Amino acid sequence: VIQAGEQRLAPGNTNTLLSISGKNICIDFGMAIGNKAAGEANYLSKMTELSTKLDLILLTHHHLDHSGGLPFIAKMNPNAIIAMTEPTGRGAQIMLLDSLKIHSNEQKAIVRAGGEAKQFFYNENDITSLFERTQKIPKPGWYSIWPGWEFGFYSSGHTRGATMIIILPPDGLAYLVTGDISSHDQPLIKGVMLPPKEFFGDRLKNRKIVIITETTYGNRELKAPMADLRKEFREWAK
Repeated sequence: VIQAGEQRLAPGNTNTLLSISGKNICIDFGMAIGNKAAGEANYLSKMTELSTKLDLILLTHHHLDHSGGLPFIAKMNPNAIIAMTEPTGRGAQIMLLDSLKIHSNEQKAIVRAGGEAKQFFYNENDITSLFERTQKIPKPGWYSIWPGWEFGFYSSGHTRGATMIIILPPDGLAYLVTGDISSHDQPLIKGVMLPPKEFFGDRLKNRKIVIITETTYGNRELKAPMADLRKEFREWAK
């Protein structure tokens, strides 16, 4: 949960912590991207009492506002299970290594100018360890991480491999966490609102659902159809 005004400082970060049926589950642990010209620093999602007592860490997609702190939170929870889709894992690894490289180059420039280097949130070994521990979800569907639990992974239409995650504990409420979701079609990804009823089967029978959602474009309506916007962009790029 962000504080008032936090989004005005820098593109915000996302972290959802759930304590369900005796299990602590973290979905995304992002990094906010600061504006160096305005003197703003990058920062990770806030740590809470549950942040070092995690049983499971899940990632909805690879963008840094969702994945940027993942090596850090994984290091803080060496026994936690980590899971994400295969495309998300590939994208996150590229993004995290690149982020670390950018920070390293910036710090070298600061040292050359007579300043003092600042350590990043994690190092390359932390990134390597993260993906060695990660369970890759091969395709949309239902998976059992613990006996009596079911986890559903379904496209959120945002990027390749981006997924909304449905958590069905042995009893009680069902939970749907979408991460970023895009309802309109993109050139390579079909837009999504919710999984079809067929995806759930009878799993939601007699269950109420808690939905935690995020929208890529807030409440702003598109000023024109996507095809027209793409044409406009191509003309601008020329």
